[in-house]
Amino acid sequence: MALPNRSNSMLIGIQAVIFDMDGVILNSMPTHIEAWHQAWRELGFHVDHEEIASMAGMPPEETVRAVCSSQGRSYHPELIDLVTQVKSRIRKGMAPDRPFAGISSCIQFLDEKNVPMAVVSGSRRANVQAKMEQFFPNLFSVVIGHEDTARGKPAPDPFLLALERWRQKKFFISPERCLVIEDGIAGIIGAKNAGMRTIALATTLSVSQLTGEADEIAADHAGLLDLLRKQVYSL
Repeated sequence: MALPNRSNSMLIGIQAVIFDMDGVILNSMPTHIEAWHQAWRELGFHVDHEEIASMAGMPPEETVRAVCSSQGRSYHPELIDLVTQVKSRIRKGMAPDRPFAGISSCIQFLDEKNVPMAVVSGSRRANVQAKMEQFFPNLFSVVIGHEDTARGKPAPDPFLLALERWRQKKFFISPERCLVIEDGIAGIIGAKNAGMRTIALATTLSVSQLTGEADEIAADHAGLLDLLRKQVYSL
């Protein structure tokens, strides 16, 4: 998608939208959580599904640090590659990732209004780019993966880097006029630390778990589309 001139965008308050991938665009979190659960169990860690869900959006290094801390285990950097390799092996035997049924309407709506979109994910950039090209080619002008910044979510770095990448394309977006859509607490905190507005999507965590975290909450993608329409048409 070509980046618009600011005057061409239908958004008054918001200039751009950043999506998380897993749990927002792709209905992938149940299988990812189960793969993490099995990988940790194979390595002798007892990490339940709820704890793994609470780490949604965090890069692998931060996830491993958090698990070691909660389990009272010593952190060793080599554990990152070990557990991610085991998790990848397990994940390959599960159902492939697919987009949520309602996400296409949200993306199409923003594209029709010439709103630039980005993906900021805790997954590898190559994987994110491949998934976006598979399902939504040429619609995301910026893609940020976990290796693009030294600090991942909940730090603001990945979100601020997305703004910098847009600046390199000669589109200047201020943090307070950028909307971030996340399903996990780490991503919401990171976006707010970057000074951005947030919508929490209750696909991975419940509405009650997300209450008080984001500026607004959508129970599902139909609710998300309603919120986006209100943002666009509140002229």
